[in-house]
Amino acid sequence: MANLALCGVGRMGRALLDGWVKANADFHFTLFEPHADQALIEFASTNKLELNPPKITAPFDIVFMAVKPQMFAQIMASDFARAIDPQTLVISVMAGISLENMAAKTNALRIIRAMPNTPGQIGQGITAFVGNENCTAQDHGLALQTLSPLGEVVALTDEAQIDAVTAVSGSGPAYLFLLIEALTNAAIAQGLSPELATKLARQTIIGSANLMAQSGKSAENLRVEVTSPKGTTEAALEVLLAKNGLESLLQKAVDAATKRSIELGKS
Repeated sequence: MANLALCGVGRMGRALLDGWVKANADFHFTLFEPHADQALIEFASTNKLELNPPKITAPFDIVFMAVKPQMFAQIMASDFARAIDPQTLVISVMAGISLENMAAKTNALRIIRAMPNTPGQIGQGITAFVGNENCTAQDHGLALQTLSPLGEVVALTDEAQIDAVTAVSGSGPAYLFLLIEALTNAAIAQGLSPELATKLARQTIIGSANLMAQSGKSAENLRVEVTSPKGTTEAALEVLLAKNGLESLLQKAVDAATKRSIELGKS
């Protein structure tokens, strides 16, 4: 049984942990979380998971880095550095930390960088990952297995793709939340109450996403189906699809997010 260390049990780390335990994953788990609350303490005790051992006596087979990226250097300068040696597979869900930077701050030779998104907290996200040149097919299989509690998992062929992935699916939930906010405000401007406007905008997005998931149809097909010639939807789409409309704005937004991801990866 492989020894797996989870460094960071925040929202994303806890989603991973819950999935592993639910699936009876064949690992011996050790958790590192300096701000463990009572719920985590009880969860670890109930499921016989080691939490915050006083001393690291040997490196782990797998180390999952699920901490905030700004904490990474500090953690690797601490006693936790003993958790990783050249035989350890490191899997990181830290945003903006490149494979090269992770290699420079650890003793690991095999490193996998993953980009999840916030719906992963409820197992409905999508995570893309890429391994460095030392990773084997078995390592990729472990990544697929251990990242699956967050939702769908896709493998990338080049680390450079991570920046675009970050801009699309990593930041994407914020775009949808902003759309709900904007649709709510537009409804209020038309005289609806804030409560009704919020309910209409929120459920429209949720229901539409579920419809696309269950129907298997493309977004384009579903859009065409709801757009009657000379109707209200067509009138709205003429505004949204104008030269400087929604598509143009999204392209600019994704481009800005991609460039920022590249900048963060170099820091």
